Amino acid sequence: MPQSETSLESRWQHRVEPILSWLFRSIEKIGWKEWGWAAVLWLTGLFLFGQFFNWGAIPFDFHDWAEISAPRIAFVQDAVKTGQLPMHMPDGSALRNVTDRYMALPDVMLAPQMLLLAILPVGWFVLVNVWLMYSIGLLGLVSLWRRLHLSPVTFAILFFIFNFNGLVLTHFGVGHVNYTGYFLYSILFVLLMDMVESDKPFSLKSRDSWRWLAGYAFLLFFMLLNGSFHQFIWALMLTGLVGLFRWHNFWQAMTGIVAAGLLSAFRLLPPALHLGQFDSEFLSGYPSVMDVWTALAGMVSPDKAFAHTGQLTNLGWWEFDLFVGLTGAIFLIVFGLGWWISKHDAPVWLKTLAGPSLVLFVLAMGSVYKIVMYIPIPLINGERVSARLVTLPFILLMLAAVYGFQRFLEEKGVTVLWRWIGLAGLFLLAHDLWQNLKLWRVNVAAQYFSVTPVNLTIKVVSNHPDAAYTNLLLAGACITLVMSIILLIGALRKTA
Repeated sequence: MPQSETSLESRWQHRVEPILSWLFRSIEKIGWKEWGWAAVLWLTGLFLFGQFFNWGAIPFDFHDWAEISAPRIAFVQDAVKTGQLPMHMPDGSALRNVTDRYMALPDVMLAPQMLLLAILPVGWFVLVNVWLMYSIGLLGLVSLWRRLHLSPVTFAILFFIFNFNGLVLTHFGVGHVNYTGYFLYSILFVLLMDMVESDKPFSLKSRDSWRWLAGYAFLLFFMLLNGSFHQFIWALMLTGLVGLFRWHNFWQAMTGIVAAGLLSAFRLLPPALHLGQFDSEFLSGYPSVMDVWTALAGMVSPDKAFAHTGQLTNLGWWEFDLFVGLTGAIFLIVFGLGWWISKHDAPVWLKTLAGPSLVLFVLAMGSVYKIVMYIPIPLINGERVSARLVTLPFILLMLAAVYGFQRFLEEKGVTVLWRWIGLAGLFLLAHDLWQNLKLWRVNVAAQYFSVTPVNLTIKVVSNHPDAAYTNLLLAGACITLVMSIILLIGALRKTA
């Protein structure tokens, strides 16, 4: 019997213990084991999004699927299949009844992957596009994994709360396909960390500065091409606030904003034809701070999406949802806020980004953002639902929490108890997120919304002569092309 116990203990030490030790050990670089772990999580994410979008069999006859997203994608599909430019839609019903000029709205999709519509049905394209953007975002998460020296388990926590929180799933559930730009925020935070942690002053004589500038501008341009206009604006707002809070980065932040704007001229100029015609009436932020906690911890199903918001707003719950479950919410508050408040020893990136993120959080409350809408700065008056401004502070809270949790483990020591707590917490987090995903799957959510009949076969290209529109598109394309060349020359030049 003692020999058997010794043998069992020996096998545990030689086989299981190294794996557990690796799962909780902070990493300095991404090796083959780490890439293998990331691949397992990636495949898990592909499956979960496949389930969520019903493997491409999306019912398009409800909410924004019917009114906006599906008709727009079907229109571009017709353009791709017939070899025409997607200039004019048959009418303005899918363009907020402002115009029939497709590219005159800043939140329509014109991303290069839309060429896949030549071979994919609309539903499958939606799923494949989410898979693509999620995969690009995962590369940014892996970069953050290395940068923050997280363990595989801590990275898995970040993976699940970043990709499958309520903010992402509920917006997708009601048809906001242009929320795919959210996944690119992982790369945005890498770039912002590069900016605030650099010891070198930003200079247009420096190749490194040009590379940062090109990376930032092209990232935001790609975000805008995917129809993520609001995500584009929030990224600019956070960058600008970082420059104002930290004067050392002011020049770099402003240069990045200007470069992103000029590079995106092709998408930003055409909407100028309809200034004053878009809906600009302010709607709402979070009714109260307590609603933020409810959004984090409370699971609200589609059938209660309107009833749950109460009398202070007529917005649906998806505009407020941040669901990560009770386990996730406690984790974010304890390690994302409590740990750093008690330690007073935050890293540079957290100290620098905390203030700007707090400003965005305050602006997401109630009617506070109404004041900002009176400031004569282009684009910012397009944020009618200020509750959405919580997105970037939410992500910073995630990063602060996983980094704080990893430092906590290193200080306390990764004991057997903390290993069990970590694994149990990861399981409970994933379990709650899975439950919420099942509630908001497109085929389930559709059952709780009014049916809106939609005929995608009539969403065909209806181009016609339109000199003002065409000329502005050409002008924007020229500015985008010139700015692309400038950025590439600066980033690829051989001299430092």
